[in-house]
Amino acid sequence: MALPTGSGSEVLKRKMMSLDNSSATLTVPALHIYTIISINIMRNNAAKSDTDIYLNDGSTNVQLTNGQGGSEVPGWGTFVYNDRIVLMSGDSISVIERDGGALDVWISYIDQDWT
Repeated sequence: MALPTGSGSEVLKRKMMSLDNSSATLTVPALHIYTIISINIMRNNAAKSDTDIYLNDGSTNVQLTNGQGGSEVPGWGTFVYNDRIVLMSGDSISVIERDGGALDVWISYIDQDWT
């Protein structure tokens, strides 16, 4: 992606995803830059529910967390990942629930739109 040179917009956004032994992905479209502000993972049942977060630049997966939101979060607990992450066009972030539990994931991000 070429660096933007024209006018664009910068908007705060959020995406909510419910996971039940599944995964969800947020992919950056062309001519956008996403800055992830925080990822909140909430267990919505008492079952153990380990979660992984992966980043992908279109060719390589990088595991950001391993087993977060699971047994170390008591009961109906919450795990918050609040380091900033910058994603360019074609990059994606995935949250994978791997223990059969039920989770809600809330991602807050800044969308810089150059379309």
